[in-house]
Amino acid sequence: MVKLPLKSKENPKKAINAQSRGVIYIGHIPHGFYENEMKSYFKQFGVVTNVKVCRSRKNGNSKGYGYIEFLHPDVAKVAAETMNNYLMFKKRIVAEYVPFEKRPKGLFKGKSSTPTHFSSKLRRDKQIAANIEVDTNKHLARSKSRLSRLSKKMQKLAKDSKDDEITHTYEADPFDSDIEIKIPLKKSRKSVKLSVSKS
Repeated sequence: MVKLPLKSKENPKKAINAQSRGVIYIGHIPHGFYENEMKSYFKQFGVVTNVKVCRSRKNGNSKGYGYIEFLHPDVAKVAAETMNNYLMFKKRIVAEYVPFEKRPKGLFKGKSSTPTHFSSKLRRDKQIAANIEVDTNKHLARSKSRLSRLSKKMQKLAKDSKDDEITHTYEADPFDSDIEIKIPLKKSRKSVKLSVSKS
């Protein structure tokens, strides 16, 4: 029986290209300095093949860091050295060359980071639409599961309260018999006024 070699999911040419290219990490990205601006700015160093600004999945806002891939690793090293501690829009940029072993897997693969911004109103509208689409059967199933969970919690609480019953009261405790509780008396407003007027 002849064993065929397993095909890897990654294209070998792409893997070789990724190894031969240079990637830099860029942090403390100022607001407005995103994919298009980065690509046009870093073209002054050499050929930029990929740019990725890491963004939030919920609202699409920038997380403040990203990665830039250059065609040649020497160019990436020069760009990292030049741009490290560079002041841009009142932010000191951090730039570091990332060797191939330390790069995140699938950095520039698949979907690009979402440049679209999702406002809180849009997210709320999506949630409302999702809640409206729930039919009666799903609603009944959800409410049954919630009721069963609630009843289990109530039973557990009742069981715990029986176990933790108080064995003695304050009067029966011999160690606390010498303690006297003094409650401060409130002065009436009239007495305060009188004392002020006398002095």
